Amino acid sequence: MLVGGHAEGHRGEEVERGRLALPVVRHRMAHLGLALRDRVERLKRRHELAARVHLDLQLAARHRSDALGEALRAGAEIVVATPGRLLDHMRFDYVDLTAVEIAAANRPDIAAVLVEPILGEGGIVIPAADYLPRLRALCDTHGWLLMLDEIQTGMGRTGALFSYQSNGILPDVVTLAKGLGNGFPIGACLARGEAARVLGPGTHGSTFGGNPLAAAVALEALDIIEQEKLAERAMELGDYFLGRLKGISSPLIKDVRGKGLLIGLEVHPECITARRVCEALMTQGILSKETHDTVIRFAPPLVVTREQLDWAAELISQVFKELEAV
Repeated sequence: MLVGGHAEGHRGEEVERGRLALPVVRHRMAHLGLALRDRVERLKRRHELAARVHLDLQLAARHRSDALGEALRAGAEIVVATPGRLLDHMRFDYVDLTAVEIAAANRPDIAAVLVEPILGEGGIVIPAADYLPRLRALCDTHGWLLMLDEIQTGMGRTGALFSYQSNGILPDVVTLAKGLGNGFPIGACLARGEAARVLGPGTHGSTFGGNPLAAAVALEALDIIEQEKLAERAMELGDYFLGRLKGISSPLIKDVRGKGLLIGLEVHPECITARRVCEALMTQGILSKETHDTVIRFAPPLVVTREQLDWAAELISQVFKELEAV
């Protein structure tokens, strides 16, 4: 039940009506952007108190712009250990768990790890199958929170309601947006156990928190994902589309990778930019987005048909042939 901008439940209980596979004590609907980021920061402040540092394993060289934007884009490793605050980050290469293990041995002030199950803005990087289980084990050993950003991967896109489900682990905190409202502005921060208990009624407010229209849209979107089996469909059609894209022969293409309906096509940077490919695709009626400069991201609607994917694959192949001739 939504009360005063948040939903109350009992420990170990799933979100009302059994929609979300992550057991939670409380979940808070929030406006996108700063409110969502602030809620995560508040969780981290309240966990292990304020003098600790968390590891953010986003790809350091290319990721979302933030307060450390320019330094991170330059590939710098940032460590700011300010007593009494928990706004400090150490950033490492996305798949480098060895660096995290070294940090664990040398830094007693780590509080949490924040990571995407699949790196989105960093180029659709899919880690090894044991990546999240190893990270979960590290967090358990050292008493850290495991916080997953499922804004791009959640809500059925990668073949399950949450991407982490295919890895057999359970995080402590999950952030959601985008697919939760099927495009309607909404965000959510889900938490369980100790991470959930630190935020009680009145702990944090938001102008748009608990918006009844946004909540109603999200519940309807969840109904449709469940009833129409869109997660299972995303895995089936994603595998099909991935196969069609891998079948395109072009000297411009370096790699094609993906999971479900989240697919990245990487080009050789010395030959062409991802931006140029996206612009060429747009003229043919296909909207895509470049990420990490060299990767074209394809994330079609979960209701896409096989016929539409065939149409897109043919056009993508045609566009590459035209770009080769330039």
